[in-house]
Amino acid sequence: MNDEEKARQKRRQEIVDRVYAGALNPALYDLVFKSWDDHLEGAMLLGDKPEDIDIDWADEFVAHFERAGEMFDRMEPARQNAPDNDIDTMPYAALLCRADGRVVCANAHAQPWISEANAQTISDLPLDKKSRQRLEAFLAKPGKKARELLRIQPASQPEPQIVLGEWVDLGTFLPDEKGDGLLLKSVAAVWTPEVVKTLSEAFGLSQAEIRLVRNLYKGLSIKEISEYTGKSQPTLRTQLSSVLHKTDAKNQATLARLIGSLIHTIVQKPRQIASDGLAKTLTDPKHQKRKTLDLSNGLSVEIVLSGDLQGQPVYFIQPSSSPLLTKRLIRALVRRGVYVISPVRPGCGETTITPLRFGIDDWADIHLEIIDALGLDSFVCGGNVMGGIYALALARRAPSRCKGVLLLSTGAPLASARWIYAMPPSSRRLFVAARFFPRTIATPIKYVAADFKSSKEGQARAIEYFYESSPLDSELVKTEPEYWNQTRENMNYSFNNIPQLARDIAIWAANHTKLYRDVVAQTPIRFLHGHEDSLMDARHIRAFCQNHPKAEARIIRGRAQLLFYTEPEIVAGELARLADMID
Repeated sequence: MNDEEKARQKRRQEIVDRVYAGALNPALYDLVFKSWDDHLEGAMLLGDKPEDIDIDWADEFVAHFERAGEMFDRMEPARQNAPDNDIDTMPYAALLCRADGRVVCANAHAQPWISEANAQTISDLPLDKKSRQRLEAFLAKPGKKARELLRIQPASQPEPQIVLGEWVDLGTFLPDEKGDGLLLKSVAAVWTPEVVKTLSEAFGLSQAEIRLVRNLYKGLSIKEISEYTGKSQPTLRTQLSSVLHKTDAKNQATLARLIGSLIHTIVQKPRQIASDGLAKTLTDPKHQKRKTLDLSNGLSVEIVLSGDLQGQPVYFIQPSSSPLLTKRLIRALVRRGVYVISPVRPGCGETTITPLRFGIDDWADIHLEIIDALGLDSFVCGGNVMGGIYALALARRAPSRCKGVLLLSTGAPLASARWIYAMPPSSRRLFVAARFFPRTIATPIKYVAADFKSSKEGQARAIEYFYESSPLDSELVKTEPEYWNQTRENMNYSFNNIPQLARDIAIWAANHTKLYRDVVAQTPIRFLHGHEDSLMDARHIRAFCQNHPKAEARIIRGRAQLLFYTEPEIVAGELARLADMID
């Protein structure tokens, strides 16, 4: 193997390491996306298919993504309910220091660290030489996201403990304190049956290999383990090679960090924000109502009706945004004499989870049955973002009954893959995955969702990432709590059924040129779009309208992806215009 090939292999190993890092600590999902970018770097520059990619490596990468996602799924049920902001109730040794190293508090499990050395600062703890060197370097960089593994050896304990150190906000643990703090946690004390089960299922480790990993994690060397267990060093090294291969860890240090992060993840269960992401109380009871319909295929679908309930109806599909419309939009609909019928996404409210094999035509049948149940002979329909694709499929299914379609922030059909490559990074990596590697898309969504549900900080990271490519919307959510809260609620709603969300994105990312053309040949299509929407370029919408007489567009300058919320009067006006198309 020449130097170039060695460098390539090293880089690929680093990419794979980051994929699994996200499974073990969802807050590191930015590393997963970096891995995705690195994987695609220099490829897919021309044409409609990935080019210049090593097919074997592409298959391997996809396999790692799937395996990491499966590992994450197996770990979820094993998580324990453990408060992550109360040192005293943590089920393992934990100690908190200020940035200067002075010990602030420690729980009962950590008392042997403190009492034997009469430790006043973290430097007084019984650390080995290498750990002291790593600690000094770590203390020099307060507030960094990185973690460090240290080895503590109290005289009263026969075996050393590996401690995970990470920077935290002191105020999270001690309301009267401010600034950075260093939290040390020993996870050796929580080597539970759940940990053993996870290692077995996630990596396929044998019981002998798991015992070896446990001893390594205690800080013992191969020589020490040999003396402790009576097994020969060659046997143990053979087992270690097998463990490294199964876990895709490039060396023992990587393995130690991987296992440490895994255990840390198991003992910290994300706090769930809501049961299904759909509020139980109507936004405006006077102008809203909910009902559940039982369909002929055995499924149930909940629908929300909002606006002037005696006015003109519009069937509006919004898979990734809550059907409980904002009060401002409801008031605008009432003034226009219009009401919106919005189905609740699968797995939320009273809508049952539907098979993922359902495509847009299957959903067209479902939506049409709902429309029939409501007694609407003729109808108009629309959709927000990916919901527009479902609305088009509905219009194609019933061309003589559908009188018009509104596509709000859906964009023109992604006829060329070049349009995806030209998207900003956060959008491009999502749509490239959805278009060419749909098997991988659910895994990073799981990471973001887990981090989102873990804390307010996790919510902030997810929202910040969501608007990373839209400076206009990013500024709005930072300065206007209304838009921040709406984005948070929509993410919570979408994350409730991640497989369906991944399926929706894959459908949106596909080339639906024929669908658009089939519909616009006989049914008027109206686009409502933000000029600064960096996800879907408005230029492609204008080009589509120029080539199809029944297509029109209203492009709003100074607005981007938040158009649905920032301009309720415009949205209500377009919905009213759509409703007027019914004879």
